[in-house]
Amino acid sequence: MGFLFVGVAVGPTIGGLLISQTGDLLSVYYLAASIHVVYLFSVLFIVPESLSKEEMANNREAHARKTKSELEKERRGGSGFWYWCWVAIKRAFFFLKPLTVFLPRKRAVTLRGGNWNLTFLMISYSLVALIMVSMIAPFHRLSLKIDPCAGKLPDQVPICFL
Repeated sequence: MGFLFVGVAVGPTIGGLLISQTGDLLSVYYLAASIHVVYLFSVLFIVPESLSKEEMANNREAHARKTKSELEKERRGGSGFWYWCWVAIKRAFFFLKPLTVFLPRKRAVTLRGGNWNLTFLMISYSLVALIMVSMIAPFHRLSLKIDPCAGKLPDQVPICFL
């Protein structure tokens, strides 16, 4: 999370320097694309796989068994209209299933309640992202009021944007 804020703080400076040196507005995007390509290759070829081949095979088998048992449960499950609506909704939103990692998990037998750590982490990160995204609208409105040819700010600019 800290690197995100460092990028937000340093990125415009680097972008401004790059544009002033090259004279091309697209040079910032070329730099960003090249950094993403380097990142992609580092993830593909440098970062090691976290599971061994045996663990991957075991996880694939367990996933196949679980999927097969869920399909069997659906086949012999309810025959009502609402049951099949629920099945259709589950199938339509299957891509959200990895997000269930953020739901609270049961703790060990000695501790009561659920483990809410990832849930709280997800909520706090979502609020931070929401605050950051909500700041785009005022800056966008301000950019529409600025005349880049005139070289000055409009008369009605809020003090917080100066």
